[in-house]
Amino acid sequence: MGETEVISVKHEYLSTSLFDSKGYCLERSVLDPSATAEARNLLLARKERLHRLLEQWTGEPIPDNAAFARHQARIPDYTAGGLPVDLRHYLVGEFDLETRLDLRICRVLATPGVREWLIGFLGTSRYYVHYPPMVRFKMADAPGSILPAHQDFTYNRHLSDFITVWVPLVDIDDEVGGLILYDGSHLDGSVEHAPNGPWAHGLPKPAQLPYARHAAHMKVGDALLFPPQLIHESAPHRSATELRYSIDFRVFASPEDTTKSYFDPFDERVVRRN
Repeated sequence: MGETEVISVKHEYLSTSLFDSKGYCLERSVLDPSATAEARNLLLARKERLHRLLEQWTGEPIPDNAAFARHQARIPDYTAGGLPVDLRHYLVGEFDLETRLDLRICRVLATPGVREWLIGFLGTSRYYVHYPPMVRFKMADAPGSILPAHQDFTYNRHLSDFITVWVPLVDIDDEVGGLILYDGSHLDGSVEHAPNGPWAHGLPKPAQLPYARHAAHMKVGDALLFPPQLIHESAPHRSATELRYSIDFRVFASPEDTTKSYFDPFDERVVRRN
């Protein structure tokens, strides 16, 4: 990794024991269709509401992706002018906190079949989910929504060990871009990040990293699992008709692995901290 500083992590039981040399696992058709449909319908409705709120705040219509991208480019000015936090998130393709707190999101990983599959994958008797999960959308011609290459540990320092379970709520192909994965990058450990555009963390000069890149194609019902040291980024989104909706779950084996609130999928309850 050149001269990039290596950052230590507390322990890496899950991240070092579950993945092969590429560093990720794509599981097909493991999610409950009714749970994913319920989550997607929630996001469709909430996106319409957020879009109307953004139009009201800016005082002008935002009729297409190009107009949305123009507003993305003005995030620094808007923030200085008092842009509400929920709308700032919306402009970078993230849903507001109220949406993320909705338990219909968490229940995607709480159905009986998913519980059985995940404890089998993890080799544990239970698992827990950081609360609230991150929920995103992507559209064509809106570059401000594209996450740069990064590792997930840097956004989740409250977790001592976890895996990401990435769930698309639409089918993912080259038009509806999902994630680009850097094969084997997890084996080199955690590395230093720096601010990148609207994002708090990104890797400098990712094109120079010595890893093969793989774009994950997925169907609704699939789940992509990877450790916090796997480098990944948003794939380009080219579809003029289909938005990408997705959920980032952080899953861990014990309540002691986090200092923040979490969702217990077995009791379907939230344990609040801080």
